[in-house]
Amino acid sequence: MDLEVLHTPVMVKEVLGFLPNIEQGVVIDATFGFGGHAKAILSRYPEIFLIGIDRDWESIKRAADTLRGFGRRLAILHIRYDEPGAFDKAVAVAMEVVEASSKTTIFPVAAVLLDLGVNSYQLDEGSRGFSYTKPGPLDMRMDTSKGVTASQFLQEVSFADLKELFYENGEYKYATKLAKEIISHNPITTTQELSQIVEGVIPKSMRRRGHPAKRVFQALRIAVNEEITFLADALGAAFEVLTVGGRLLVLSYHSGEDRTVKNKFSLFATGGCSCPKNLPCRCGALIKGKLLTKGSLVPTKEEIADNPRAASARLRVIEKIQPIYLKDFQ
Repeated sequence: MDLEVLHTPVMVKEVLGFLPNIEQGVVIDATFGFGGHAKAILSRYPEIFLIGIDRDWESIKRAADTLRGFGRRLAILHIRYDEPGAFDKAVAVAMEVVEASSKTTIFPVAAVLLDLGVNSYQLDEGSRGFSYTKPGPLDMRMDTSKGVTASQFLQEVSFADLKELFYENGEYKYATKLAKEIISHNPITTTQELSQIVEGVIPKSMRRRGHPAKRVFQALRIAVNEEITFLADALGAAFEVLTVGGRLLVLSYHSGEDRTVKNKFSLFATGGCSCPKNLPCRCGALIKGKLLTKGSLVPTKEEIADNPRAASARLRVIEKIQPIYLKDFQ
C-alpha cells in the first residue's frame, strides 16, 4: 500500500518555510514515522543529511524502503527521541554519515523537527490497538517490543489516577464514571470492549462531534507511551545540539503537549527570569533563543479539508541564538 495514502504529513509548507537557509548541514527528524516530512526536506535541500528517529520499528521498515533513493544522505535510528542521550546518538551517527559521504567533517545541526502526532497507519491499523472504530487487541504501544499494553495499564492503574487522566484529557463531567466502569470491567482486552464501555457511559445527547471514545483512547495512548512525561527534557536536549542559528520546530496535537512546548520555548527565550517585572533582571537569566512564531500556527482551512486529522495541529518554532544575559537587554 502507498505510504502517502497511509499517512499525510502535516503543515509541510510551513515546516519547510521555517527551516533555516540550509546549504550544508544536518537535520534531525526526531519523530520520523513514515518519513513524510523527511522526504520533503531531503528533496528541497539536496546537500543536507537527515537523521531520523522513531520508536516504531514497523514504520521505520516501511519508510526506509520507500526513501532508499536518498542513499547515504539518510540514516534512521530505532530509539525514542525522549530517552536520555537520544540526540547525542543522532549527532554521532550524523558525523559518521558525513565523514563517509562528504569531504568536510563539520556539518552543523541546522534544525530539529518534532511531530508529536500519531501517524495514520498506527490509527487505521486495527491490530495496533489505537483505533476506537476498528477491532483489535487493546495495545496502543508505539514500540511493540517493550512496555505495557493499554490493557495491562488499565489493570494496574488506580481508580484515582485513571479518573485524573480522563479529566486532564477533557472528560470533565464523565471522568469519574468512566474510570469506575472501566475498572469494574477489567480485564479489557480489545478495542471494541473499551469503545462499548465508553459509549455506555456517555449519553448520545451529550456527545461532542465525533466518536465518544476519542478522548478516552487519546488519554490512554498518551499514558501508555509516556508522550508528555519526558517531553520537556527532550526539548532541552534537542535545543542543546542545535548550532547557533539552528531551529527547533514542534508540531503538537494536544493541549498538554502544546503547553509543555510553549513553556519550554518561553524558558529559552526569556531565560526564566524570576525578577519583578518592574525591576531590572538580577537573577542571571540567560536568553538562548528567539521565538519565530507568535503563539502557535495552525493548518490552513484547505489543508484541514484535505486532511481532517491535521485540524488539531499547532506549530511552534524557536531559533537558537548566541546566549546573552537578560540584564544586557535592559
